Amino acid sequence: MDEARVEKEIKRALNRRDVKERFFNQGVEVIGTSPEQTAAFVKSDMATIAKVIKDAGIPTER
Repeated sequence: MDEARVEKEIKRALNRRDVKERFFNQGVEVIGTSPEQTAAFVKSDMATIAKVIKDAGIPTER
């Protein structure tokens, strides 16, 4: 299956009312973004989380 079709099918599934409701009930808001936007968000979020962990002195495993 090509990348464009996978993206289309994921968007279709995430736009279903029942799927949105399940995510919402777990505190997650479903938003439609491109794979590039999602990757940028995850990268930024990981950097933020890493800083919080480092600043708090929490040991990590590598």
